[in-house]
Amino acid sequence: SSVTTDAAELAGDQKVYANTSTSNSVSNVTGTYANATIEARMRVTSFSSTSASNSAGIFLRSNGTNDYDLSLGGDGKVYLRRSQTSSTEESCSSGTSNGTGVAVTTATGSGWFKLKLQVSGTVAAGITVTVWVDPTGSNGYTQVLQCTQATGAQYMYDSGTAGVFSKSNAPAEYDDVVI
Repeated sequence: SSVTTDAAELAGDQKVYANTSTSNSVSNVTGTYANATIEARMRVTSFSSTSASNSAGIFLRSNGTNDYDLSLGGDGKVYLRRSQTSSTEESCSSGTSNGTGVAVTTATGSGWFKLKLQVSGTVAAGITVTVWVDPTGSNGYTQVLQCTQATGAQYMYDSGTAGVFSKSNAPAEYDDVVI
């Protein structure tokens, strides 16, 4: 992982964080976060296949093993999952965790787009995860997923680290990461 220049990245200084790894790679932002929102502009530079398991995205409340993460899969759809290294989607008591029918086709393998992930609540009271996508990176977010986890559900976290990731041969570039 490194900082590189991308002449095609028109917003900002053209300096982007590039995760060029062809295996699983995670980059944490310093700090621990509870009720928080993370958003980032990103571009997947290639997918090794059109599988949903090839993905890159953002995450919140990581405990080192599991988290709340939002990613774009090789199939061009967005997913809310519980680990950057797994394809297991979050368990929701209401709402949905997969982006079936929410294709981000303008982003697949080329253009910049934005993801936004918000997590609020506690294990004791229940947790709500809300997701927005801007398929063109032009600040036109659309809410696409919302997942509510009732108290006592598995894989719930009150706080943890945040950052960006890619897995299963989906190297990506990130810019304007904001928490």
